[in-house]
Amino acid sequence: MNKSVKTKENGLDLAVIADDAKKMSGFGTLNLARDTAIPYISILQTSSPQVNPSKAEYIESAKAGQLFNTVTQETFDKLEVIPVFYHLKYVEWKPREQGGGFIDSHDADSGIIGQTKRDPMTGKQVLPNGNHIVQTAYHFVLMMSGDGYQNAVISMSSSQLKKSRRWNSLMLSQKIKGPQGMFTPPTYAFTYNLSTVSESNDRGSWFGFSIEKGSQVTDASIYGESKAFAQSAASGAVDAKPESPKLISEEIQDVEYICEEQENGKKDYKIKGVFMQADIKNRNGRVYPMEVLRNGRVYPMEVLQKEVKRYNKEYINEKRAFGELGHPDGPTVNLERASHLITALYPDGKNFIGEAKILKTPMGEIVKNLMDEGAKLGVSSRGMGSLDQKNGANYVRNDFYLATAADIVADPSAPNAFVEGMMEGKEWVWNHGSLVEAELVRMKGRVEQRVRSRHAKEDALEFAKFLKML
Repeated sequence: MNKSVKTKENGLDLAVIADDAKKMSGFGTLNLARDTAIPYISILQTSSPQVNPSKAEYIESAKAGQLFNTVTQETFDKLEVIPVFYHLKYVEWKPREQGGGFIDSHDADSGIIGQTKRDPMTGKQVLPNGNHIVQTAYHFVLMMSGDGYQNAVISMSSSQLKKSRRWNSLMLSQKIKGPQGMFTPPTYAFTYNLSTVSESNDRGSWFGFSIEKGSQVTDASIYGESKAFAQSAASGAVDAKPESPKLISEEIQDVEYICEEQENGKKDYKIKGVFMQADIKNRNGRVYPMEVLRNGRVYPMEVLQKEVKRYNKEYINEKRAFGELGHPDGPTVNLERASHLITALYPDGKNFIGEAKILKTPMGEIVKNLMDEGAKLGVSSRGMGSLDQKNGANYVRNDFYLATAADIVADPSAPNAFVEGMMEGKEWVWNHGSLVEAELVRMKGRVEQRVRSRHAKEDALEFAKFLKML
């Protein structure tokens, strides 16, 4: 988080601005790399969890229509910003009913939009694979904070795209009289005032951006900070994509063993107990409030209820809710390690009770033998999602996706830091319908880029040979 404190004694030479206008306008078309992420400035709507007292993300002072810093959790009625860089992207999203989440960010000239068809019901531009494309304008800005400026991103899509175009027009219309006459300065030569306005159409009402001209930047240190941020954004050193989801696991120690003997003498092994819960006592004897787990995570009850409902419909009812033996290091279930089939998952107060049948698989037989020998086992749920830090706890966001309600583990009371170190250190992305570790996707992209580069060189050499033959 970069900040630059304002000073009054630093003057700014107009010749510097004029020179930069020729070299660095503040507009560009380079790709945004995946190196860093910076705060977003969004607008709180009436449906935002920050304004709903029943939500875990609730902020007492927050109101619908306010501007919101997604990292610091601060709210503002208005903001002064300096735009440093603009980029248009076609963002690919996976449908929520398929788990949802960010897939990729395509350049405006990639041709991806030509592969879509408009859904007449939703109005979304849908790809053949079912993912949808959202045209998104990214404005990188320096935002005024209490004691200086902070780097941030403002994304605009849907109804706000016209606001983005108007803002671009405002920036391009700015003129400064320099040593050699009038010129159009780089975008970061002026400030702009952001606020919100109520809007509506036949589908509903919401709050949108309101952007007005501010004043010319006259502080040399602020101008230098803006220029540096513009160069970083143009080079791809900062990233404007949504967060990649993290692998999240939670462990429960107490499960009941059930062994039912059939008429033929064979036994059916089952486990039953709390698979997911909201109110437990941690190992230090502390009792956390309603939705805080022992590792400091907060699971909003509505998030769990939504995911459990989906998990029941798509997995348990279809008899494909498998779980593994041990601590998997990824979000998908490996059928070669499947040990049990989850047959039920239902709410009981603040907890979710689960039942599972132990399978006649190699891993299932190991579980049966452990149960016969009196081993104490536990269960660990596994899911994907992003986290917000607030009041010393990690709040699970609404994008949480339950991968499996229970893996069978031997040491559920082991330090959570070990589990998180193994699992949450990796990022995962949706790639053609399946979850893939983000680093593998990046490696694949680098390899493909090298192959394309090699082919281009080979084509050029062949063409040169052909020209010599003429």
